[in-house]
Amino acid sequence: AYPTPLPGLESVKEVEKVLKWAIGLVNSPRVRESDAGALVLRLIFQKYVVQLGWTLKLHPEPLAISSNFLNKERSHDVGAAVSAYVQSLNDWLEWGIIEGEKNLIKACRHSFVHGALLSYRYTIDELDWKSNALIVGASELQKALDRLLGLLTRVTSIALWVVSADALDMPGGIPRTKPFNVDLHSFLEDESEISMDDLADMTSEQVEDEEVGFLAPSEQAIMVGCWLAMKEVSNHRSLMLFFSLT
Repeated sequence: AYPTPLPGLESVKEVEKVLKWAIGLVNSPRVRESDAGALVLRLIFQKYVVQLGWTLKLHPEPLAISSNFLNKERSHDVGAAVSAYVQSLNDWLEWGIIEGEKNLIKACRHSFVHGALLSYRYTIDELDWKSNALIVGASELQKALDRLLGLLTRVTSIALWVVSADALDMPGGIPRTKPFNVDLHSFLEDESEISMDDLADMTSEQVEDEEVGFLAPSEQAIMVGCWLAMKEVSNHRSLMLFFSLT
């Protein structure tokens, strides 16, 4: 087991640097990097939030606040810190959803919400639902998880139409009919409107998963991003159902 706090990461500034680095990995469109970043966040959450009661926030900028609680205050402080961290995950996830609604292609080239959802799932895995800290902070944590359910519905409204079209093997690939809340920035209709920055992204951020069949670059990015997002939505709903029955 790793010591608490982690060697070389005793100050809030050092922890904030690691959070920023991990978030950069999580936002990568490459699944290997995204998973590695989510595992780092999982370790930081366990060591600094659950064990030390620090307040950590991931969005809009990484923030760490140390805690010097007394033993009698430990359950309350840890419960509050866990709830604050989960709400920060909600903020991060909602930002990703908004970016997807604005420009789905650009969002999918930067992981869309897959990385944030993966980090969220790893966080839920670390929670001891029978601990005094979570019992004390149950009210705030319930609010955070209720918000998560709403965010999962929003992700579904963005991504499911893409995944469904692929499953049905619709001619012409991704359908032109899309949800009202998703803006493809006229990409599929007129690729000439893409900026030079977007074109540079297309050549430098090719998805490298060998399992994915050949598609045009734009369609590949959307398909992979939406498929990974829906996979994590399903994982989250299954996990929450499991905890509700235990």
